[in-house]
This record gives sequence, C-alpha cells and structure tokens, in this order.
Amino acid sequence: MKVGIVGASGYVGGEVVRLLLSHPEAEVSMVTSTKHVGEYLHRIHPSLKSFTELTFSELNYDKMSDNCDLVFTAVPHGTATEIVKAFYDRGMKIIDLSADYRYTMLMTIQNGMVGNIHILITCQNPYLVFQNFIGTKSKMHS
Repeated sequence: MKVGIVGASGYVGGEVVRLLLSHPEAEVSMVTSTKHVGEYLHRIHPSLKSFTELTFSELNYDKMSDNCDLVFTAVPHGTATEIVKAFYDRGMKIIDLSADYRYTMLMTIQNGMVGNIHILITCQNPYLVFQNFIGTKSKMHS
C-alpha cells in the first residue's frame, strides 16, 4: 500500500515514517513539509539515512491523491481540519494523528449519532493503526 505522510518533518511525522519503512505492506511514497521542500528526509531525521532517499514535497492534494492509497496527517493541532477535508473530498483514506477531530467524534459516538460518518482514526502507535487498517500482522512487530 502506498502511503503519504503530511507533516513528516516533525517528531510525530518522523516516527510514522520510521515505523512504516519497516512495515512489509507499506511503501512510503510521499512525505511533505512546509519548511523543507526539496531536502532529503534524512537531513531532518538522520536515523533514516540508510533506509530511504525520499525528499520532502510541498503539500499538493492532487499529486498525493494520485500517488498514495492512504495518507497520515502529522501536523500541529488545529491545522489538520482543512487538510483532512481536502483529502476526504478526494475519496482518500486518512489516518489523522492530530487532536482536531477527537472531541467531535467522541461526542458523536457517545450520543449514538455515528450513522454514515467517516471515522478518522487517532492513536499513539501509527504502526499498529496501519497494521489494523490493512488487516495484516508484520512478523517484525507481532
């Protein structure tokens, strides 16, 4: 599965990349950053140097939709709402690691109004979320 990470230059984004690079079902195909466009990922996350030659791209919704099956958002709280909506409107699968939707979803679920809502996943371990999302277990982390 081809995966993109929005906000990959931050701590959470870097951890998502690190975890997914070791997952046998994931191919990290795009990483974005507003500050490091064109730079190698390993310049910001030196521990990844021997694992990838990816460079940071600008956030381009159409390009990411064309090149990814799934997108993680690892952006500061309060900034994910617009990004998630743009990907959702393009029919993308999204795993949001910000807090932007947590309270709304919790209230909706508690009030029994889930209905036909696209539930966004939040979790502390993106590797396990991805593993559950694709329905397989990695031998490395089982």
